[in-house]
Amino acid sequence: MGRANILVDTCIWISLFNPVENENHSKALDIINDLENNNILVPWPTLYEFINTKLARRKENLFSFEQTLLKPNVYKISDEKYKEFALEKIFEINRFRYNSVSLVDEIIKQMICDKSLKIDFLATFNDRDFEYFCQKENIIILK
Repeated sequence: MGRANILVDTCIWISLFNPVENENHSKALDIINDLENNNILVPWPTLYEFINTKLARRKENLFSFEQTLLKPNVYKISDEKYKEFALEKIFEINRFRYNSVSLVDEIIKQMICDKSLKIDFLATFNDRDFEYFCQKENIIILK
């Protein structure tokens, strides 16, 4: 069997690099270890969300994450073809729903539905946000 394509949500990186502040740290370690022999797909919006001022102050974590991104099996996925539709959708969704949806999550949903990415798995701890789309596209959620 070839390498699987695994799309990674921001919460995995947050849990991995903030062990003191996050109860999902050990789960994130397990997931990241499983990713090593597969293709890791990192949506650009998750980078904006994760690499913030707080992470930038933690130089060791920042440079460790940089090493992760430099691995040959890591692919940064541009949001260019998703962002306009996702932005329109986000206003529409949040106008009629009680719970809110973030723009980053909406872009990830668009990526999940993009058959050209050939996503096999989604790594996230927010499985309820993506469950419907993953079921529809036969993508397994790693949590």
